[in-house]
Amino acid sequence: MHDLTLLSKSQLVEELGNAYERIKEQELLLNNLRKGGTQKNAEKSLKLMEGKLKRQSVLLNQKNQAMREILWLAEEDKNTLKAQVSINIDTFLLPMITTLRSSGKSDEELLYIGMLEEGLQRIASNFGSKLLKHNSSLSSREVEICNMIKSGHNSKTMASVLHLSIKTINAHRANIRKKLGIQGKQVNLETHIRSM
Repeated sequence: MHDLTLLSKSQLVEELGNAYERIKEQELLLNNLRKGGTQKNAEKSLKLMEGKLKRQSVLLNQKNQAMREILWLAEEDKNTLKAQVSINIDTFLLPMITTLRSSGKSDEELLYIGMLEEGLQRIASNFGSKLLKHNSSLSSREVEICNMIKSGHNSKTMASVLHLSIKTINAHRANIRKKLGIQGKQVNLETHIRSM
């Protein structure tokens, strides 16, 4: 019997599948034995098979428990990493941004600094992964515009900051609506993006 704590997730899944298949085979054998053969042979085989089934059932339960523990540990690791990233951003990067903001920048530079600060605060959030998971065909410019829309910037401000025309921004917004599956629907793009 394997030490279940040393198996990888895929190995555990494979072991569970194999155990399930063995149980099914043995159930079929038991049913065949019940239908034919001598009474004594059938009873002896039945007892052997019942013992094997019990052992395999225990093994399967152990593997299920090990899988639950591995998944729990993975979730804990993810939460710890997320907290560490957030603390590092708050401790090291945001103070730099505050200093940069106070050094007398133009309105455009201040807008970028604000967007940078918001972006850093979102790093520990799952907005980017949700956005890309929902539709991985968004271009990097469309992701940038989604981020600006989520921050509450209008098309005129985005056009100014990105050095694009308002017509180009509106074309990007239309493409984003299409790729997010809300084209032609009475859904506010900013509200939809914020709900992700």
